[in-house]
Amino acid sequence: MSKTGIVNTLNRDLDPPSVRITQYSYLTMEKSWDNPNRNAPFWRFYWNRTPGAQILFRDRVIELAPDQVILIAPHINYSSRSVRQFTQLYMHFEWEMEYPPTEPLVFSAAPMMKLLSGVEEWFGKEQEKFVVRMHAVLFYYLAELMALDRRSSHSRIDPRIEQAIGLMDRDLTLNNRAVAWKINMSCDNFQRVFRSQIGMTPCQYRLSRRMEYAQQLLQNTSLSLTEVALRVGFSNPYQFSKAFKQFFKLPPGAARKKHG
Repeated sequence: MSKTGIVNTLNRDLDPPSVRITQYSYLTMEKSWDNPNRNAPFWRFYWNRTPGAQILFRDRVIELAPDQVILIAPHINYSSRSVRQFTQLYMHFEWEMEYPPTEPLVFSAAPMMKLLSGVEEWFGKEQEKFVVRMHAVLFYYLAELMALDRRSSHSRIDPRIEQAIGLMDRDLTLNNRAVAWKINMSCDNFQRVFRSQIGMTPCQYRLSRRMEYAQQLLQNTSLSLTEVALRVGFSNPYQFSKAFKQFFKLPPGAARKKHG
C-alpha cells in the first residue's frame, strides 16, 4: 500500500545565503604568496592542487595540501609563506556570521574532490556552470562551518575598531590621527585598543592592506607601476617599489611576471 506524502504548507522560497564572492583565481605562484601580516575584513577560502604553501598562525604551521580546504574568517591575524611553487584555488568573500571562528579552520577536501579535481577544466568557462560550481564548493564548507559551535571562543571586535577598519579600507591614505578623530577616540587609545583586538598596529594593518591590494592589481590588471602606486596611496613608484620589496621580499615587477 503506497503512502501519500504530506505537503508542508509552511514552505517558503529558499533564498540563497547572502554570500558575495569578491575575488577569486586559480593560479600557480611561489614567492609572491609570502606575506608576514595577513589580516583583512573579508573571508578567505583556499584549496591547493599541489603542496608548497603554508599558513602560520600563532605557534601552528598549517600545510595547504590537496586533501584539505582552509577557511579563514575576517580579522584573523596570520602570515603565509611558500616553500616551492604551488597551484591554488582561492576565493575572497563577504558573509555575515554571528560567531565567526577566531582561527583558521581546516576541512577535508574529500567530499568535494570530484569537483575540485576537475577545476582546470571548468574554471572560468561556461559562465553559469562556473558560478554554480564555485558557489557549490563554497556553500558546502560554509555548511560544515555552521555545524561547529564556535560561541565559546568568540570575542566580538569593538564596534569602534570595526568602524576604523572600514574607514581605512575605504581610504588607505588615512593616518591614525584622522581615523581616531572620526571614531571619537584619542589617538593613543585607538592604537592601543586596535592592537589588542586585531593583533597588529593600525600602521601594520594599513600597510598589509595596501600591499595586498597592490599585489592583486599587479596580478589581475595591466596597470603601470605608477598607476598601481597611486591606487594604493604612494606618491611615486620608487617609494612603492621599495615598500613592496621590503614586504614581499621581491620587486613588484617579479610578482607580475610570475602571473603573466
